Amino acid sequence: MTLREMLLAALIGLALTVVFWWPLWLGGGLQGGDLYSYYMPQKVLLSESLAEGTIPLWNDRTGFGYPAAAESQTGVLYPPTLLLYWLFAPNTAYNISQLGHYVLAFVATWGLIRQLGLRAEAAALGALAFVYGWLPPRICLEWAVIGVSYFSIVLWCGIAWLQTGCPRSLGAMAIALGLSLLAGHFHLAFMTGLVIALLGAINFMRPCSVLAPDIVVPQPTARYRTWGLMLALAAGFSIAAIQLAPTWELRQVSQRQSAEGSFDPAYGHIPPVYLLELVAPWLWHVPDVSADAALSNASWGRYPAGTNMVEAHLYVGLIPFLLALAAMIWRTRGRLTIPVTPWLLLTAAGLLLVTGWPLIVLRHVPGFSFFQAPGRYGLLTSIGLAVLAANAWDGWGPELMKTAGQLRAVTAGLLLLTTCDLWALSREYVFDAGPMTGRQVFYAILLKDVPIEHLDEPSPTQQSLVTTPGARLYAPGANIPSLTGVSSLPVYLGLGPEIYFDPEMQIDFAALDEEQRRQVVERLQGWGVTHLLLQAPLPAGDDMFPFIGMVIEPLVNRALVRREPLYLYQVPEAAGRAQLSMDGEILEFDSLANQLRVKFSATSDGTLTLKDLAYPGWTADLDGVPVAWEAIDSFRRIDVPAGTHEVVWRFRPRSVLYGGMVSVLSLLIVVLVSWLQYRRHAAAQAC
Repeated sequence: MTLREMLLAALIGLALTVVFWWPLWLGGGLQGGDLYSYYMPQKVLLSESLAEGTIPLWNDRTGFGYPAAAESQTGVLYPPTLLLYWLFAPNTAYNISQLGHYVLAFVATWGLIRQLGLRAEAAALGALAFVYGWLPPRICLEWAVIGVSYFSIVLWCGIAWLQTGCPRSLGAMAIALGLSLLAGHFHLAFMTGLVIALLGAINFMRPCSVLAPDIVVPQPTARYRTWGLMLALAAGFSIAAIQLAPTWELRQVSQRQSAEGSFDPAYGHIPPVYLLELVAPWLWHVPDVSADAALSNASWGRYPAGTNMVEAHLYVGLIPFLLALAAMIWRTRGRLTIPVTPWLLLTAAGLLLVTGWPLIVLRHVPGFSFFQAPGRYGLLTSIGLAVLAANAWDGWGPELMKTAGQLRAVTAGLLLLTTCDLWALSREYVFDAGPMTGRQVFYAILLKDVPIEHLDEPSPTQQSLVTTPGARLYAPGANIPSLTGVSSLPVYLGLGPEIYFDPEMQIDFAALDEEQRRQVVERLQGWGVTHLLLQAPLPAGDDMFPFIGMVIEPLVNRALVRREPLYLYQVPEAAGRAQLSMDGEILEFDSLANQLRVKFSATSDGTLTLKDLAYPGWTADLDGVPVAWEAIDSFRRIDVPAGTHEVVWRFRPRSVLYGGMVSVLSLLIVVLVSWLQYRRHAAAQAC
């Protein structure tokens, strides 16, 4: 790609973001899916911590806390995320990140197809089919667009290396893979590694299958480049060691220790009959009927696991699909520009994996056992179909058109029709979703006034709890209640300490008898819960929990799509997050992302138990002197003397320190080796 063509691709990609997501350009936002139950509470903590000059390695507001760096989806180690949430308010930063990565994904996919030797017209069609076929219905999944952008960059760089042997391409591929891992949520990065490994294996055996038609590489050179590809994969993971090391540490105590129990890798598959969406989406998407309802009836050949319409979505547009189908059928007739074998294999592999059935075996294989939602492997099918469609149009378009101008005009028409097709299918036609038909994009809704814009409005709950040192809420609604600035249970985490997946965390207060209420009170006290914030009042006559009042939370109510007030209760005799074993009083309690301070007064020697998660990396100082702590029932406890004292906890995980050292060293090696090799071979290599 020339610079001029790259600018053209970026301009088209930018225009497409306006077509699909114009409310985000006007300062609006999204609501629904995981946006407020998962991402926004994390982003608010990140934004506030960065404003205080701290990178939050620990999230102190969600449950008993968890390592934010290890869980990864906050993206605290991803440079663009740090920059955006330091410079902008959370909603603006989120919108810029989403829109910017959409443009990056489109340009990178265009470049990938051009690297294969296809025309710009074909590249535009393929990039549109891939990026806007797979991504828009997944707008409620922040990691999806980031992962797809780096997926295309890594493939582009990898194929460039196989074609040219240019060390810069190999170095760029390793760095891009490292960045995709730093962004968090590693599933698409795992798929990227699988695709690179497959292309490398094909290149090892049949080099011409993955190269441009006018490039011939001798077998020994091709095999050398395949080994270079594998080395770059390893280097990419090493660059991301600062992220992978703490995540591996968390995995050992998480619900994903194995593929058993509460974690089911097959959740989010695509029933085989639902694959008809590729060619006949109108069978599954009709006005005022959720695709989830259609999915529930898709029983033929279905793997015995749950799924949903976002994970099960697989569509690239009807025109690109028909072109790809034609490329498969007429692949031997000499009209196609590049061989179809690698892309046909990717398409088939994706179609097989999305059904979930291969997990009968693969659920015991590292990588496959760690991730949920096999429907995401449709990414492989989507890129395969996109390249096949581009290949077909590159071969037949010039034959059908007499001039280059006609080719561009017809291509523009195909792009317009495909854009309309993909836009229409990305919208669930729920007519009461808003004043505009199609404002609901599967689980997300495009809004002009988003809840997060009310972040700075006073929280009545927080004001009511300000006199309670170490207050903690029990407040159903996933992580949303933590937006009040108060620690809250229960929680929603994709990867989290196993304690959070205990069924006892889910309490139905309306169904409790008197004895069960007593047990629940003891349980809540043991968790450090001081107050309840419920969406329904407790049954009449229930005087176990003193009623404080009804509150309207400016942000939380909007995030819950709730106009009615919430009900605030007190947990009797609750000591809060910091509890003394002897007579005494908690005087001050300050909790930040990576640090927590407790000032107390005690009448005798005893212990101080912090009802926050016992996790490697925490250190404790008593009056400025380091002291040892022990884990008691998943919490932290230290011995303390009588009198008035101050305990300061600090989170300094060795996994981040050692991982950071490996990351910096790996990055320096990749940059240095790529630069030296480029200079050494610059005269001989077509870089």
